[in-house]
Amino acid sequence: MLFINLDLITELIGYSIHDCNKENKLLYYDQISNTTLEEDITFTAKENAILSDFCELEIYKASILGKNAKENIRSIYHFSIEEEKEFFTKLFVRDYLSEKENRKELLLVDYLSETKLFSTVALDEAENRLSALQLFKDFASPELKNDKDFAKVILQLDGTYILAMGDIVKDSPTIMEVAIKNDKTPTIESFINSNSKLLTNSDLAIAYFKKLKENNNMLTDSIYENIFKQENGEYPKTVFKHNEQSSWMEDSNFLPRLAKISDGFTDLISSGEIGPLSSKDKAKQYIKNNKQKQ
Repeated sequence: MLFINLDLITELIGYSIHDCNKENKLLYYDQISNTTLEEDITFTAKENAILSDFCELEIYKASILGKNAKENIRSIYHFSIEEEKEFFTKLFVRDYLSEKENRKELLLVDYLSETKLFSTVALDEAENRLSALQLFKDFASPELKNDKDFAKVILQLDGTYILAMGDIVKDSPTIMEVAIKNDKTPTIESFINSNSKLLTNSDLAIAYFKKLKENNNMLTDSIYENIFKQENGEYPKTVFKHNEQSSWMEDSNFLPRLAKISDGFTDLISSGEIGPLSSKDKAKQYIKNNKQKQ
């Protein structure tokens, strides 16, 4: 089964290469597994039927997607949690391979086009919604969305997949760390768009800044302006909306660790430009917040 093989491969080689964004982590799948990757990502007849029903809802009835529609499909096909896990693993792996190997035929739009079940116009209009991430978000069961073991494996492929998962997964520090390490986006979407309580976690904030450096060669001035520059007793809300920076500053090791990431940070910390909110500014903000509550 694909998920079991993927679990084995990420255990054997995932941790040694996950920092290399350009590496195809499934390159040696056939040598490690008893089956070929091509065989394992092929949909069964049952999976094809379920995929068609999910995509029909996504394409034509996106506005009425709800719990009943999703559960009805799973019930009609007697879709077990293990079958569901295998099905969504195939979708995630196919999306991953389409990028790593430039295989457009693995993209859902192209795959569905070959089946002739949907018109070209309908597929073009729904292209942005026809992805593993979106289908998982709209149709996966709560059990699978909150399955930590499933998440740990799938996030080795692409950290942004965490955005479609459940709160139990999003609020797990160890899993969020996996997501950040495997996030290839310039802004590290897996962290900043997760709506997780972990946004206040100073350890993960450091992991986030390290990944920003890796993905962008670090733009210290921009980060200062958008994240740390203080004004009227607050940090900027461009990236973090609820003064999460204050929580990081409560960790006495945060600033020393931040300084190690970039010389630019060292200079800004030394000059006091990056640091805790001043007591005076805190008092102003306290008064402002109380006035707003009255």
